[in-house]
Amino acid sequence: MNYEPKKDKIFKKAIRGRQLSEDTIHSYSVAVRVFHKATGKTLEEAYNIIKSEEKDKIQNGFLIRYNPNDSSIREYIEELQEYLIKTGKSKSTQNNYQKRIRTLFSGLELILPKPIKIKEDRKKLNVLRKKDIRYILGISNIFHKSIYCFQASTGIRIGDSLKFTIDDWVDATFDYHKCSTIEELLEKNLDAN
Repeated sequence: MNYEPKKDKIFKKAIRGRQLSEDTIHSYSVAVRVFHKATGKTLEEAYNIIKSEEKDKIQNGFLIRYNPNDSSIREYIEELQEYLIKTGKSKSTQNNYQKRIRTLFSGLELILPKPIKIKEDRKKLNVLRKKDIRYILGISNIFHKSIYCFQASTGIRIGDSLKFTIDDWVDATFDYHKCSTIEELLEKNLDAN
């Protein structure tokens, strides 16, 4: 069965009213698809089962409180975790999928069990020395120098900086040059020469 989370009414309910970008909605959709593969349940099916269990019960004259740690929601999250391990996902990816599913369930006002702790392996980062940075900037062309300097001064990630356009730069530096388009900026610089 080809499951499409964006058509799932519970998925729609979970993201409705939240100001999420298309990329974020897509990441939740991917997580729900993986959840479906792991548990065999659509988000709507899982929600209905979990919601029906969220009631206190009276058994043999005693009140038994609902405990999410002994419920289907816990089983589903454990099944998701086992599936991610079996398919070779990194610990960071396992954490991300679990967080996305928990966020959706939380948004649906379900009582959540304690999260499964996944200790991530920390990678040792090689920090460049000043002389290494100077060398890299010395052999780079003007385009690469500008990107390296921008990233170093802002701390922005490589993937995010690659999405920037000239128009983004013009907008961000408007207070400095008072131009709203690249054409105006070029005209202003030509007039200055």
